[in-house]
Amino acid sequence: MSITYINGHHVGSGSFTEVVIADGLTVDSGTLFVDEDANRVGIRTTSPAQPLHIKGSNAFIKLESDAAANVEWTVGVEGEDNFVIRDDSGDAVRLKIDAAGTTTIDTAVVVNESGADVDFRVEGDTDENALFVKGSNNRVGVGTNN
Repeated sequence: MSITYINGHHVGSGSFTEVVIADGLTVDSGTLFVDEDANRVGIRTTSPAQPLHIKGSNAFIKLESDAAANVEWTVGVEGEDNFVIRDDSGDAVRLKIDAAGTTTIDTAVVVNESGADVDFRVEGDTDENALFVKGSNNRVGVGTNN
């Protein structure tokens, strides 16, 4: 890293192995902001409310594997009110939760793939066991947990 000027003042030049910035950091009026008091980082916000706070109508975090070709996932807010998990390598939204809480899963759903003794239950508006799968005996109940 080479630093020559900060706020128009010459601070030195050459190679540095470490740069220490005290009293926070703001890059480009909030593109990147570090709150030194709360130990929080904001991207497009100067008042981060969490350890990492990304603000914007399309605020995403991209996860990309360097171990496999074309494995890319994006997680974030799409548009004004949709939380999405997107498979960028397949160019598809795999999970979407909208502002009303409606959840859309656009792929197969597997529950208890490891085969553990775990029950699965779907509640209705008046029945807590509208659909019940008993993991210990592989039975399905409708309106019952037996």
